[in-house]
Amino acid sequence: MGLVSLTCDAWQAENQDTYFAVTGHWTETMPSGDWEGVSALFGFTQLNSSHNGVRLGRALFKIVKQLGIDHKVCLIQSHKIF
Repeated sequence: MGLVSLTCDAWQAENQDTYFAVTGHWTETMPSGDWEGVSALFGFTQLNSSHNGVRLGRALFKIVKQLGIDHKVCLIQSHKIF
C-alpha cells in the first residue's frame, strides 16, 4: 500500500448517539501491471460527545495512528450533509 486517501463521516442517530467512520482508498499494482483502486473501512467508533472539528480530528488521528498509517495519509476529505 502506497499513499492513502481518507474519507470521514460523522452523524447523529435518532437516539442522539454520535458515530464516526473513516474509509481508506489506495491503489494496488496487479500482477498484470495494471493499477486497481481499493477501499476499506479503517475505523468506526461511537463518540461520547458532540462532533465538532476538534473531536473529529482527535478521533481520526487515533484511528490512523492505531493502524500505523499516519505517514501514508495524503488527503483527508470530510463529507457533511446539510
